[in-house]
Amino acid sequence: MATVLVSRGVGPKKAAWWALFTALPQPLLAVPSFMFVDTFTFLLPLALGFAAGCMTWMVFAELIPDSLADAPHGKVSSALIAFFVQLLLVTGIAARNSDTVAALDVSESRAPSCAATL
Repeated sequence: MATVLVSRGVGPKKAAWWALFTALPQPLLAVPSFMFVDTFTFLLPLALGFAAGCMTWMVFAELIPDSLADAPHGKVSSALIAFFVQLLLVTGIAARNSDTVAALDVSESRAPSCAATL
């Protein structure tokens, strides 16, 4: 927030104070937010999917057209291609790691417990 204020002519100290002021409610609402999320855990995948869809829409509806208007098309397309390659790599790494974690969980559940050996 402070960078937007400074770019619009607000002094750096005043922008820093506004950024601090807008962050004050975060610690106050942390516990009620946790209780809300803990209560509605079953809706979390739906809510996260909705949020991801909203962010994707904003990228395609706002960010890409604005960048195409202000920057050369070659640079914008190069940045988009680099982003999607990075996204595929991170997704592939996460999928491979989740398979490893799932395999570890299965192997640990098949291990004999201490009580069974006594």
